[in-house]
Amino acid sequence: DYVLNEKTLRRLVRYGTCVFGIDATLRDWDIARESIRRTRNFFRSMGLPGSLAELGIDASNIDEMAERAFGKDGIQNAFVPLSVSDIRNILLIVWENNMKF
Repeated sequence: DYVLNEKTLRRLVRYGTCVFGIDATLRDWDIARESIRRTRNFFRSMGLPGSLAELGIDASNIDEMAERAFGKDGIQNAFVPLSVSDIRNILLIVWENNMKF
């Protein structure tokens, strides 16, 4: 849900209706949230870990990981532009497995 906003809404709606066959007559925000939920469930169905902690990654590494992911040029051409702070927040969410379902 971290990247779900007015700017990304249409892309997530299209993704959900095209990839998962979510009913296009539902409200856009509901489709977008369902798209995110189904994506997470798909990853789980493949047996992928649910958090970075499950991979043995210590929270003390989060800041360095965020800096390295951001790199010299930043992340401006992603789904949404991300700052180092955004990346750090996302990594903390994934490390703690505090994702909303």
